[in-house]
Amino acid sequence: MEDLIAAVEAGEDLETVIRSARRQVPSLWDKIDTSKLEERLVKVQHAALEAGWNSMRESKKANGKG
Repeated sequence: MEDLIAAVEAGEDLETVIRSARRQVPSLWDKIDTSKLEERLVKVQHAALEAGWNSMRESKKANGKG
């Protein structure tokens, strides 16, 4: 799970990460409700995108372009 979160935080596409995890351990994914995990990954992705956006904005301000 932490690997999935790290991959999403690093900017990997959420659907690609989930698809890859399902291929790696299909028997596990078939037995559990993944909706909570997917919800958490979506939140992580949104936070990472927002952090990237905020850092871009701060960078522009620091360079006098904001």
